[in-house]
Amino acid sequence: MISSYKITDDNASIEYKNLYCIDGKICFLTTEDVNLPYVKKFTISYEWRPLILKFDSEEKIVDYIKSLNNLETIKLSVLADNLWYGNPGHGLFDVLYPIYLSLLKFGFINEPFTF
Repeated sequence: MISSYKITDDNASIEYKNLYCIDGKICFLTTEDVNLPYVKKFTISYEWRPLILKFDSEEKIVDYIKSLNNLETIKLSVLADNLWYGNPGHGLFDVLYPIYLSLLKFGFINEPFTF
């Protein structure tokens, strides 16, 4: 399936759909030229966005996905990072609380998710 994304009305969050983890990299598969926005991590210190893989047609995307071995489907996942792994306070308030707010904002608060 083709990847897609949606930016919230307040321009503060991005919801990606159909991302793929290929060789340890999170990839966005598309047939169009896209300029994905960066996700801000830790204020201005770090930015992230998925690797963009462009294909000539949707059929080529489907063929590529079929060629991947052991592809696991996950309905809902949350991507997070933490600079202070040894500090439980930072783990709670810099990682888990923003994840909770994101799930709440996108309407997934009662859905099971991977982390």
